[in-house]
Amino acid sequence: MRILLAGLAGMSAEVYADIPTGIIGGNDLAGNAYAALVLQSGALAPVAGLPAGSDINSTAMNLSGFSLIGGRDFNSGAGYAATVSPTGTLTPLPLVLTGTISNVALSPSNNTGLIAGTNFTTMTGFAAFVLPDGTISPASGFADVNANTLAVDAVAINCSNVGLIGAEGADSNPYAAYVSTNGTVTPITIPPQFDIGGSVASVAINKQGMGIIGGLTAAGAFAAYVTPNGSAVALPIPSVSANDFINEVAINNAGLSLIGGLVNLELYATYATPQGVLTPLTFSPPNGFIFSVALNSSGAGIVGGQAAGNIFAALVQPNGSVTSINTGTITGQINSVAISESGIGLIGGVDNDTATAYAALVAPNGAATPLDVSAVGVINGVDVSNKASCTSCIFEEATPKSIGPYLSVAYTQLAASYVLDTHFIEKNCACTRKKEPEKTEATEETEDLNPKTTCENCRDKPTDKPNTIWVSPFGNMVHVQERGKIPRYNNQIGGMFIGYDHQSSNYLVGAGVGYAFDYVSYGKGTGHGKINDEMGCVYGSYDMEHFKINAALWGGFYQFRNIRHAKVCTIKITSKGKTHGWTFSPHLEISSPWNLGTNNCNTVEPFVKFDWVNDWQHRFTETGKAGLNLKVHGLYYSLLQSEAGLRFYEKFAFGWGYLCLEEKISYVNQAPFHVHSVRTSFVGATSSFPIEIASDRVENLVAVQLMGSFTPRNGNYPYGGFTLQTMANSSYQSYLASLFLGMEF
Repeated sequence: MRILLAGLAGMSAEVYADIPTGIIGGNDLAGNAYAALVLQSGALAPVAGLPAGSDINSTAMNLSGFSLIGGRDFNSGAGYAATVSPTGTLTPLPLVLTGTISNVALSPSNNTGLIAGTNFTTMTGFAAFVLPDGTISPASGFADVNANTLAVDAVAINCSNVGLIGAEGADSNPYAAYVSTNGTVTPITIPPQFDIGGSVASVAINKQGMGIIGGLTAAGAFAAYVTPNGSAVALPIPSVSANDFINEVAINNAGLSLIGGLVNLELYATYATPQGVLTPLTFSPPNGFIFSVALNSSGAGIVGGQAAGNIFAALVQPNGSVTSINTGTITGQINSVAISESGIGLIGGVDNDTATAYAALVAPNGAATPLDVSAVGVINGVDVSNKASCTSCIFEEATPKSIGPYLSVAYTQLAASYVLDTHFIEKNCACTRKKEPEKTEATEETEDLNPKTTCENCRDKPTDKPNTIWVSPFGNMVHVQERGKIPRYNNQIGGMFIGYDHQSSNYLVGAGVGYAFDYVSYGKGTGHGKINDEMGCVYGSYDMEHFKINAALWGGFYQFRNIRHAKVCTIKITSKGKTHGWTFSPHLEISSPWNLGTNNCNTVEPFVKFDWVNDWQHRFTETGKAGLNLKVHGLYYSLLQSEAGLRFYEKFAFGWGYLCLEEKISYVNQAPFHVHSVRTSFVGATSSFPIEIASDRVENLVAVQLMGSFTPRNGNYPYGGFTLQTMANSSYQSYLASLFLGMEF
């Protein structure tokens, strides 16, 4: 069974979740035509309606998931071509051709295609446009191609719908031509030294219209740069034998080319500049041939073929460096290769040991992750539209768009900051009484009859126990919905803070240390992270009758371990990262308490406060056996949380002590800063790509809080309490709970 895997070019899954990653085509074991869409999950969706007793020779897919297939119907002897929609709908093209379609190409940016092959009736070549409406347009210029060639072997088309054709001419010499969007054909003048019998086996064209052709002649291998005006500039391929040939050529938008084949019975590949400067590559073992090459816009390339009878592939660079791809010792060959803009490769061919196909995803460091193609006989081709600076969806899946922990470090710090807020509230004169007034028998009797009537003002009664040591365990759950390239994620935060402070009638100063652990889980099965955060702060407050200000300076050191998953087809690829960082977070709050009534038992307190969390994360490099590991540079970002609202206090006096309840309702604004995308790269890659570190979306939230503080009448016993808080909007929810226990002395 011959299978062709091609057109692995698809739009980002964030925009079009139903666009397939590719299409495979060939024939099944019964000799019938076979084609199937490769879905983003890695599953195959067979295309229905293909003719029996047929063969699919070539497939192509563009950015929208629209496909073009070509082959032959053996029952009728006719050439066959059809389009396939992203949902798998087959539309046969009105092709009248006794012969075969051997090669198809599709513009990366639209549904215009080129098909080519051989007309068996006239024993001439055949080429035609396929228009977006599904009609075939053998424009007038194609008559010259069809009359002056014996077979058209190669076609290419760029985003501007300019085509390039390679063939064996009617005179049995190499033939190539440009095809404009209106069908005008401009034959390329083959350099005289190559016009001595042979054919053009491969063509490539970039978006500027610069092309390259390669093939063989009676004198050996040849390659040349070509331009739309029909001129050609030969490249100095060191061919020494008629057995030499160029199998495939590639060109990027900078005009750099990669050429591969066989020269002097050895593997041959070279980079070439438009000025004709070659950078030959050296391989080990040298005996074999290069069957396929691919190149991205950064100049990173990949070559594949056979060496010493075994599968062979390597990553290459314009400076001549070669990184062999570890495929093991497998008898067979690589028929086609592709490389993404981020430097990830894809190779496909045949494993003769198992008589099945072979395919693998290749990391920039040369590590190969085999893909499950056990049900396929042979892969003859893989393709991504790098000619148009596009990448395929399969590479999109392997190339991350973002990396954690997003804003999780900031959320961990904010949880600790709310614990300190609770301590400030508990120490607030609106909530506590610092010293019992002198009591007479009359006042004791009155309090026993109606203990909630009067609440003393603590400013008038300075405490005789100015020092406090306190501890507060806390937990926080933060859920954030998907934001652009940032998947949804959940934070499960737990920690404890211990503080000491000294208080007078109007001021409080203190310090404390804490620890928090944050388990971050990322949506869509993309991984999880663990953050260990050690923190400390100095804090203080100043309290007047209708004015209160408190402030704190937080500093912390954290360690972050991250596990990132990339699912490519059915393969889960895992990379691990470990780094650390520092945080600095100033806090400021201003409030104004006002008694409601004359008994000091009920108070309202308008307030505003600000927490500005700054995070400096150290650079790190991921590890993982698949090799798709990122190098992440040092990062800085910050989150400013502003809050404004009202607090309400109710104080109750009982025989055992005092109860204070605090309720809060507020508006919260979270504004991230410095969270723009940064450049990163895979380990071993020269190509870099952008990656998001956090969402820059500003969150507008509503917060409500309930706090209860219990203070025993006997000051020799500790006080305690709890806090519950929720902050939420439609896409962000935070649930905080804490306990506190303190002792004054």
